Amino acid sequence: MQDYKSNYDKLPATRVEDGVLIKGWDDILKELISKANDNIICIECYSGVYYEELASRFHTIPHALFIDSTDYFKPEEEVHEMTKNFMKDDVLFGYLGNLSMADYIDETRVKQVKEKIASLDKTGNIILFGYGSSTIVSPDILVYADMPRWEIQQRMRKNEVTGLGIDNRKDPFSIQYKRGYFNDWHVLDKHKKKLYEKVDYWLDTVGEEPKLIDRATFFTGIEKTASSPFRVVPFFDPGP
Repeated sequence: MQDYKSNYDKLPATRVEDGVLIKGWDDILKELISKANDNIICIECYSGVYYEELASRFHTIPHALFIDSTDYFKPEEEVHEMTKNFMKDDVLFGYLGNLSMADYIDETRVKQVKEKIASLDKTGNIILFGYGSSTIVSPDILVYADMPRWEIQQRMRKNEVTGLGIDNRKDPFSIQYKRGYFNDWHVLDKHKKKLYEKVDYWLDTVGEEPKLIDRATFFTGIEKTASSPFRVVPFFDPGP
C-alpha cells in the first residue's frame, strides 16, 4: 500500500513583503517612545491578555500620568449585576448579550480622570491603558493588544486571565468560557470594529516574543487575505 503524505497546510499564513514588524519588548517600547512626544497614548486590549504584565510594560514609557481602566470602569459588583441575565444559573447555556463598552464605563469616574488630565501642563505623555481607553480621550497614538480566541481559552484553562471588568480567574473553565462567549467577546468585537481605521499599532503577545505591526502592514495583510483564497488553522476542541 502506497504511503499517503498530506499536503494540507496546518499553519496557513498571509505573507506581507514590505511590512513593518517589530519583535521583543525592548524594540517595541523603543518604537513607541520614539513616536511619543508629549502625546496622549491609548493602549486598548482584548480579553485574555496578561493584563498586569502589559500594564507594567507600558508603564515604563515616560509619562506625566498613567491611567488604568480600573480607574474609570464600573465596580466589579455592578458588572456582575448587569451581566447576570446573560449568564444564567447554568453550566453551559446563557443568552447573547447586548451590552456595549459604554455600559462598563462609570461616568463619575470618567469625569475625575478627565479632571486629572486637564490639571496637567502640556509636558509629558499621558497614557491610558486598558479596555475602552480610547473612549475617554482622543489619542495621538493608539495601540491595540489583540488576542485570538484559542489562546484565550488556553489561558482560561490555566486560570491566568480575567473577564471584562471582573476577576473570574478562580471560576471553572466552562463558566469563564461562557462569559466570554455570551457577553465579553461580543462587547469587545463591537468596540474593536469601531477602532479599525484608528489603530496605529497592533500588538500580538501570544508566545514568548511579542510582536508589533503598524497600521499600513495590518491593512496590507487584511486586503491581501481578503482578495485571495485562504484557510484558517484547523482545530477540534473536545466538547463539554
